[in-house]
Amino acid sequence: MVEDLLVTLPQEDPSVGLVLHSALSIFDELTRALANGHQSEVITHTRHLAGLGPGLTPLGDDLLLGCSLALTILAQEPAPDHDWLALRGLLARIAAPATTARSAAWLRQAGNGEFARELAALAHALCAANARLIGRLLKRILTIGSSSGWATAYGVSRALCLLLDHKGGRPLWHRGAG
Repeated sequence: MVEDLLVTLPQEDPSVGLVLHSALSIFDELTRALANGHQSEVITHTRHLAGLGPGLTPLGDDLLLGCSLALTILAQEPAPDHDWLALRGLLARIAAPATTARSAAWLRQAGNGEFARELAALAHALCAANARLIGRLLKRILTIGSSSGWATAYGVSRALCLLLDHKGGRPLWHRGAG
């Protein structure tokens, strides 16, 4: 899934390309810090992503939104060594003051577990490995903004993969829709 999204990188806005490589690298560091429970690193990487990129909802914020959705999904199963919902709230509290008003509002909503219906459906489809539904949802989500739909979809997919893999959890295609 993540590999498929990398093939469809946003191409319309040349300014996105300038920050994309950096944002994806920081995002991977953020997910590792989340998985390892390193709160100070989570804060640092979130600060680096917040407001990163052009537009009303910068690329870095869209990645954080996707990560927040992944944390919401992970919170549906007990994890004695992680409070995924507290981490989701932390992302919003750190990122919201450092970005645009519109993006800050969406990050705050994500911090409270509020997501667009199609994005939540995508996360559940990823967990259920429902390729047909994933394809239908992505077709619509990838049309959002010049990079917002792509970055949010990438964020939830990549965060779920990295966080589950790091903790030895079941791969996405072996999990229920919750």
